[in-house]
Formats: sequence, C-alpha cells, structure tokens
Amino acid sequence: MVTYNQFTLENMAVNIIKKYDSTLINGVPRAIPIENIMEQHGLNIEYQYIRNNGRILGVFLSDGGVTGIYDKTVKQYGLVRFEEKTVIIDGTLADDKNNGGRIRFTLGHEFAHYVLDKNTQAGVAVAHIENCDCRAERAVDYLSSALLMPMGQVKKCFYGLRSTNRNEDALISRMAQIFDVSKQAMKIRLAGHNLI
Repeated sequence: MVTYNQFTLENMAVNIIKKYDSTLINGVPRAIPIENIMEQHGLNIEYQYIRNNGRILGVFLSDGGVTGIYDKTVKQYGLVRFEEKTVIIDGTLADDKNNGGRIRFTLGHEFAHYVLDKNTQAGVAVAHIENCDCRAERAVDYLSSALLMPMGQVKKCFYGLRSTNRNEDALISRMAQIFDVSKQAMKIRLAGHNLI
C-alpha cells in the first residue's frame, strides 16, 4: 500500500482544483464545486439507500457491476447494476436538508478514494465497505478535507474574518458557511493547522 503524507495530499488537492478552475485557489474563498469536479473526472453520482441502518454513507465502485442496495419501499435488499466509476451516496443523508456539509464531505471522501485508488490499483473494483485500512481511510479523509477546504483559501478566509469575528464559534460557523462544509469539518481543519 502506498502511503501519502499531508504535504503530498495538500498538493494533490490544489492541483485537482486548479485543473478544474484556478480561481478557486487564487480568488475569493468560496465553496469548491465537488460534484462538478467529480463529473469532470467521469464519475457518476447516485443516491441510493446502501444499508437499512444508514451506517455506510458512501461507496465507490471503480469497475461498476452489481451491488446490494436497500429498497425502503419493500424493506429488503436487492441487487442493482451500476456503471463503472460510480459513487453511491446513502439516501439517508439526502433525507435531511441539514446534511449538506456531510453530503459534500462524503462526496469528497469517495472522490478521494478514486484519486488515490487510481494511482495504486488501476482496474481494481473498490467498494469501500469492508476490510477498512485505517491509515488509508485517514489519507482519504485528509484529501477530502484538502479538496473542500484548500488550506491557502482557508487561511485567507480565516485571517480576513478573524478581525471582525473574535468569537471562535462564530468564526468557525461563518467559515463553514463560506466553504459549504459542516462546522465540525471546519473546526477539525482549522485545529489541524493550529489556527484555533
């Protein structure tokens, strides 16, 4: 397994974003259009109920194929065929209008699987459900954070808002709104770079 350090993951994220639209890195801090970036890379996004308990939020199927999906109307699992390069986001996230940040992070997480897996396992179908490698998942989560909250833009936003937002919670909340992420994700990103 290839391991990635944070510097490499940050650079990967910046390069992906620049390739899509360099103003997202050099302009005014704003939400990264993760769905559009994924579509540019040829990924299909589907919303389905993956499990009956909502414990699996997303799956990436590099080679497509048939996988089990929960059908809420008949309350049982069925097999569904998906195209290659499909990201499945659990429908329970979409059921709650307050989950926008969680949906975007899950999209970023599954896109990060695509980016990292294509570098190490070309042609291998990867559905990240079982046999979790915690180190690999940490790298995927980090890349998702770097994609949704590029550090240069986060710092620009942080220092621009800090003078008018002395309250840490208010600052985190405002930055989460700007980047369209959850407050928890923004707090983790800021803390990870010693900004709070």
